[in-house]
Amino acid sequence: MQTKWFGRKHAADTKAYQHLTPAQKAAKVVADIMDGHVGGAVTEVAKVLPVEVAHTFLAARIHAVHDVGPGMCIHDFQMAPCPRHLQCTVNCDEYIWLKRDASRSDELKRQAAVVYLSLQNVQMQFAGQALVEPDWLEHLRIRYGQLMTQLAALNVNEADLVRYIDDGGGHAESDPGELENQRAQGGGHRRRA
Repeated sequence: MQTKWFGRKHAADTKAYQHLTPAQKAAKVVADIMDGHVGGAVTEVAKVLPVEVAHTFLAARIHAVHDVGPGMCIHDFQMAPCPRHLQCTVNCDEYIWLKRDASRSDELKRQAAVVYLSLQNVQMQFAGQALVEPDWLEHLRIRYGQLMTQLAALNVNEADLVRYIDDGGGHAESDPGELENQRAQGGGHRRRA
């Protein structure tokens, strides 16, 4: 109705202009969690609670919703600064995502491709040379796992991700010859151990 009233051709254009208050966003996220449309640590807690208790828990827990690219953060910045600044996709318990949000698929694939290629590169360079793996390598593995969990809800697996990389996905902003250089140096796509 609003789309027609405002003379727009596409309903998605109207939706882009429909802004919610923070309380409305929080209530919508709570409803989406209760309906099973959202993934994340908080949703796992809510699943095991009785329905009335889960709704009360979520309403008390979620006061703010921040879009962070591939998902949403429910951290209340009025209470404290974020303890994991810019590390939302590394198993943060305040990070949630819509399970079937195809509009975020490209960004998820791009981020997963970057982490996948980083892991491949690191594994080639450290192969048998390091006695102890650096912390950031574990960070990459955790982040990759989180991104692949989100992509699994969109029916994307590691083989699909490798095809995405081979087709040039994730390299739109980087040097187009970078992938060819990696292959020339023996950095093809091998499955992670």
